[in-house]
Amino acid sequence: MADQKYEDMKEIVLDDDEKRRNLLDVAKVNSGKVVQFRMVLIARINEEHQGQANSAVMQNFFEDLLQNAQGHSSPLTGLLLLYPVQSISVIEGAYESMQFILRFFAKAQNFSGYVSKVKLLVLSANVDRHYRSFNKKVMNLVAPRVEGDYSSSEPFEVLVGEVLSQLSIIGRHLSGISQMAAAKELESIQEKKPEAIVSQDLLGYLLNLKEIPSPEEYLNFYNKTRRIILDENTVWPIRARLLDQVEQ
Repeated sequence: MADQKYEDMKEIVLDDDEKRRNLLDVAKVNSGKVVQFRMVLIARINEEHQGQANSAVMQNFFEDLLQNAQGHSSPLTGLLLLYPVQSISVIEGAYESMQFILRFFAKAQNFSGYVSKVKLLVLSANVDRHYRSFNKKVMNLVAPRVEGDYSSSEPFEVLVGEVLSQLSIIGRHLSGISQMAAAKELESIQEKKPEAIVSQDLLGYLLNLKEIPSPEEYLNFYNKTRRIILDENTVWPIRARLLDQVEQ
């Protein structure tokens, strides 16, 4: 009877040790996990590359960019939507790759042969990937007659949030299916998920907003040296130190 009780206790201890080892293994895996980032860029395509007939040129441009940005990190994934006049690119990957792409678009000579203007909508950290590969879609739309014929009283943050929400619908829709199925599903996304399609007029409007930074402006802002001034140096009269008050 005592032997049986000992065996039962031994089994419990072994199970408990096994659980601790599993948790430790998980902790080790998580501690070495690379934080994933998601970047969303919009751009105006140069006139000579606009339209479905020239879409292969723009696809090759972005594919070459991602290949050069790959480095030794995990593969870059995301989504490229080619509109008649503009483009939206969602890029997921490691921090180093994001920095490479931002620096690339910070110098006009790198991209001026393909796009004339680039804006950064968001750069998010610690995200879950939506895509298994870099998906591309040429939008079946008619080019707007006059780009910029759009206005809104909404703050730009609301408009950017609207675009990100629409892109998130596509991402969530494709995240649970295989790479091959995702490519096929993307071809009919305009019909199946019309609420997820960003308006061309809105894209043109956002490209002209000075409040939305270009990659160059973004990098300049975050690389700029700042002088931090404490409130106590700008308030009058100067606050007496607590120790001085006690001594009095």
